[in-house]
Amino acid sequence: MNSSQRAFLKDGSTSQCLNIALNILEDFKEKSKTAQDCTLFLLAYDQEKAYDSVQEYTIRASLERFNLPEIFISFVLCNLRNATSCFKTFYGPTREFQVETSVRQGDPLSPLVYICITDALHEGISSNPLFERSRPGYTFHNDLDLRIASCGYADDLVTFAESWEDQWMIHQWILDFCHVHAFKINVSKCKYFISDWKENDPRWLPSVDGKSKIFPQPPSTPFRYLGLWLSMSLDWCKQIEVLNKYVMDWRWKAYVAKVDAAQLKTSVIDYLLPRMDIGLLHANVTAKMCNSWLSTVIHTICERAQMNNARSVNRAAFCLLAAIPDFWCRTQTSRSTDLLVNLNTNYCQNGRSTVACLCALGGKTSKELGAVILLLNKKKSIKVSSTSRMSSTLAYLKSVNIELSCPKVGPGTPLPVRMAQEIRQAITKALGTSFIAYTDGSTKARSKEPNSGCGIYITDDKNQVVWSGGMSVRADGNNFIAEMAAAATVVMAVPPEISLQLELSPRMFSLSESASALLGERG
Repeated sequence: MNSSQRAFLKDGSTSQCLNIALNILEDFKEKSKTAQDCTLFLLAYDQEKAYDSVQEYTIRASLERFNLPEIFISFVLCNLRNATSCFKTFYGPTREFQVETSVRQGDPLSPLVYICITDALHEGISSNPLFERSRPGYTFHNDLDLRIASCGYADDLVTFAESWEDQWMIHQWILDFCHVHAFKINVSKCKYFISDWKENDPRWLPSVDGKSKIFPQPPSTPFRYLGLWLSMSLDWCKQIEVLNKYVMDWRWKAYVAKVDAAQLKTSVIDYLLPRMDIGLLHANVTAKMCNSWLSTVIHTICERAQMNNARSVNRAAFCLLAAIPDFWCRTQTSRSTDLLVNLNTNYCQNGRSTVACLCALGGKTSKELGAVILLLNKKKSIKVSSTSRMSSTLAYLKSVNIELSCPKVGPGTPLPVRMAQEIRQAITKALGTSFIAYTDGSTKARSKEPNSGCGIYITDDKNQVVWSGGMSVRADGNNFIAEMAAAATVVMAVPPEISLQLELSPRMFSLSESASALLGERG
């Protein structure tokens, strides 16, 4: 599926979409320092009744696009045919009426069907089929190969463009897609921003029916995306105001309801912090702000417990004894974890964009990640920048003597490809014409661990070892995936003119049967 869509996928989250958007805004700030004429267009779409607008022919076309079998498509569509519904009222349920559109509400299959539909939308945005040679999107200033045109979580879609022409072409594709599939855009809830906005800006966009206009707004205007208040100018005043309101509301409810101190402690962990998590993770929140909020929480709990020394209690000691996390330490721990996960992400665009933003701190390209990390490790301190979220995290890691390290091989090339390159080099040096490859997977029985292992052992026709090695495979307990990963890596590595005898695990299947169909016709 298109990597821009992160909803309802394993390891997918709203945080990935937010990281992509914020990385683009931060990079644009950096780019605009040297290129004064650069422009950024950002449009957050709001779809009316997203699930209720899905048509039967839309579901069929989307599932056929993924080459799913007809029996599965018929199973999905059977839930929509002759479907009825009713409303529950004070006087009892109403008469049933025919449901002509929408996926079935509450069905766990519905979200998966919906992202199959939106996948085509994201593909069309990145490679517009309406206009030849149209590849819109935002390009990072230190990674010209990284172009991001959209990011989305289900029906929450944001598009990026660097010119009015690209923005207009993206919007035309979205209008055509909505028109064909009977989708509607809520014009009043769409948020459209241009970095060089001016009053009475003529660069407006039409609605699906052409009767309304989406007018651009200045870059300083805050808007809410996936639960986070942000702006194109990276002004965090609105989000910080919301975080402060959460704390003050919690304090007010504690006094009004006369909540017990023990219950207040539980409410901090189970209610207050989860509400603040998204803002603490992404917004430009400082240690002073976190300490102020923590002092308010401690003072409220102490007063409800009728402690006389509420204003003089030591924050660190109170957090330790009451088992309440320190807000600033918790924030930096979450940010550090998020940064390390993003730097090690290869598939989703938030991985490459995070690498690009990190390399921008060292004034290098994204291909020089190792050099940037060495440079940052040599520095005694790291300057915190208001336009770089990770600078605060790196400064915190430096203060606690934690350093980043970079593998010798860059993160851009997947491990199977690198291993295939090593195997091909070994076979080329062996100067043989016939080789035997033994492959196997290794997965614990009834294991719930996500990763398994696979091994490859290659000899020539005289049984002399040519190459051996292995790798970790995301198998989720399915040993067949690990075994196939090893076999596919060997087939990818060996040149077509070389004779290969592939010895698969006896627990799998014979090469002459289904393996030959999967791996191609090889010796």
